[in-house]
Amino acid sequence: MSCACGEYAHLELYREEIDRRIRATKKLKGALELIAEGGAGDQLLKCAACGQHWQSSRAWNWGAREYLFKVPDIGAAEWLAEPYMKPDEMLIYGASMSRFEEAQSFKEKDEACRAEGCDGRAIELSVLCKRHHIESLQKVWALPQYPRGRPFEPYGDGYT
Repeated sequence: MSCACGEYAHLELYREEIDRRIRATKKLKGALELIAEGGAGDQLLKCAACGQHWQSSRAWNWGAREYLFKVPDIGAAEWLAEPYMKPDEMLIYGASMSRFEEAQSFKEKDEACRAEGCDGRAIELSVLCKRHHIESLQKVWALPQYPRGRPFEPYGDGYT
């Protein structure tokens, strides 16, 4: 039994890539077996021919249309506890944060970050290091939230 999994690379984090994958998903999904279904309607699927795991998600910024992306092998219980990060959310987060970072100065100053247990340097106009400054703005919803889910390669930690 052959499959088409090898024809699909990991998604690059570009709108056009997600658009293409949305269009290809119905055909691709027809050849996959359902392993688990999450509470948000996300699904974990597997190719019977090659064993490649896929996650199904709905891209809210694309009208909640379904798309598939390759993920590492994982058991159903582990995946249900924490599904993988969604490329569409990583893309939106990265774009939002890059606009924020272009408008800000994150030049370090000669002061320690005041966050408990942090040995980083505070940035100008703040008493916190860059990471803790961004986290403090996320807590009050002044910046987008970090994408939810389990990070995986090739995406690293999903953009910090």
